[in-house]
Amino acid sequence: EGRYQWDGITSQQQFPAVGPKLHDVFKSFSPRASIDYNISDNVMAYATFSRGFRPGGFNPNLTALDAAELAQILAGLGGANLSFKQEKLDNFEIGFKGAFMDNRLRLALALYHMKWRDGQIRNTFFYTRTIGGGGSAALISNVGKANLKGAELDLNFAVTPEFTLAGTFNYPDNDRDHDHTHQ
Repeated sequence: EGRYQWDGITSQQQFPAVGPKLHDVFKSFSPRASIDYNISDNVMAYATFSRGFRPGGFNPNLTALDAAELAQILAGLGGANLSFKQEKLDNFEIGFKGAFMDNRLRLALALYHMKWRDGQIRNTFFYTRTIGGGGSAALISNVGKANLKGAELDLNFAVTPEFTLAGTFNYPDNDRDHDHTHQ
């Protein structure tokens, strides 16, 4: 399956002064493919690939700052800018699901690897106002890349018809690529 998407984003600063209207269209194609194989009546293996996007956008509150205030924020950590790119996530997963012991024991095991690119995070930036005093701006910026991988295990065991034990184990092994990509 797949989905084409066009997100028209418009944003405008309203206070303390009305800023320019900012507009862009973010286009994306989000495919998803899944295959499963029934090993037996109660046991299945599967593999999945999917891609998802979050549209980009704007930090319109930057339009209300003067040049000196704006320079302080743009020089700050995080690479905040007037606009930010759309976020992309590629997900690869393989897994196994089964029911055993007359369906009293159920388990699901999944191994995953996700590639997160141009991730969007919100940070608050502080600056010194030209007229004196301090100011702050909550801004969204892109943070580069991260690889998220790991394993998940879910177990359910019906000890009796009235009593079930359930447990989940998750082992994440994530790393962040420190190569910041900014607009």
